[in-house]
Amino acid sequence: MKKLIIRGAVLAACMAGPASAADLPIDSPDYVERPPIVGLLNWTGFYLGANLGYGRSPGSADVTACVVTVAVCPTIGAIGTPIGPIVPGTPLFSFADTMSGVIGGVQAGANWQTGNAVFGIETDFQGTSQSSSSSNAVLDVNGLVDPNMGIIRAVYSDKLTSFGTVRGRVGMASDRWLFYATAGWAYFNWTSNLTISGLGTANLSGFQGGGAAGLGIEALITGNWTVRAEYLYLQSTNISNAPFAARPDISINTRFRESVFRVGVNYVFFTGSVGCRPHVC
Repeated sequence: MKKLIIRGAVLAACMAGPASAADLPIDSPDYVERPPIVGLLNWTGFYLGANLGYGRSPGSADVTACVVTVAVCPTIGAIGTPIGPIVPGTPLFSFADTMSGVIGGVQAGANWQTGNAVFGIETDFQGTSQSSSSSNAVLDVNGLVDPNMGIIRAVYSDKLTSFGTVRGRVGMASDRWLFYATAGWAYFNWTSNLTISGLGTANLSGFQGGGAAGLGIEALITGNWTVRAEYLYLQSTNISNAPFAARPDISINTRFRESVFRVGVNYVFFTGSVGCRPHVC
């Protein structure tokens, strides 16, 4: 009899347990918010922008004078310096020709990104306030310019009116940052004046090609706007002129060597797709 009572109590308890559990309130499931996808900038696209900076062009301009029909020409030397024959083409005058000033201009280009590597092309045009002037005086002991073998004076002024480049770019992107190297073709527009006593004044101007290379860093600041800082070194090919018709044996030779430091801003038309970090994709 006791065994039957105990068995009945256990059975009743087992039947009552599930029924009581069914009557308990069910809590809503807890949802964990997934981290947002973090976009990685793709630099593929086109851009337009403007820049402002400083340019410095140290160098010299050399004037040579030589009778073209002889193997050795007489020299015009510095006052008080012994005079002797020189090889044709040796400078007779040398002018310090360091130009510096503010530069400003515009640029346009395009980028293509694959992985973290960015390849691009860019062209820019710069206006500049760079100019210089200098003078020199020598004793014409051989009467090459002055038949009276007196002192001849020369004044030279030079101005870089504008320059520009067409360059390739190779860089490494790190999300909103782009570090790059650049190199390509450069061109220069210039004017100069040379006055030599006894010969008069020659006004010169021209267009000269050359090369350019540099380094830069660019960063996206907001929306489609980027800012950059850049250094470029530009060098022209040799510029040679014989400015005096009566004396074609007298020529002036110079070359531009330009260091450019500038900052700029670009508006970018992005066309590349935005990626995401692997742990949240």
